[in-house]
Amino acid sequence: MKKNVLVILLLIVFAACSKKNDQGNPPPKDLPVWLQVRITEMKKDPKNKGAIIEKYSWNNSVYYNIRLIYMSCMLCELRDADGTAFDKTLMADFVAHHQRIGTVWTFE
Repeated sequence: MKKNVLVILLLIVFAACSKKNDQGNPPPKDLPVWLQVRITEMKKDPKNKGAIIEKYSWNNSVYYNIRLIYMSCMLCELRDADGTAFDKTLMADFVAHHQRIGTVWTFE
């Protein structure tokens, strides 16, 4: 009888540990709303695992770069704090003068 109880308890523990956590890695609340929505959408697709969102400062403005592991470019999805896509004609100046603030979210 004790073995049966032990087996049942182990199965319960295993099932509890193996449940997928739907909350996962929620977006920080201090991010712009558009970016929180983008993160929520990204989390729905497992191919986005490993995605990193970094925050930069350039020309007295804040920018966010969404870096997906399956994309070949470094600043493919660079957006300002309002979510507007970065003007690629300014990329050379951005690369030369930006400051990386840090990673704000990672899809693990």
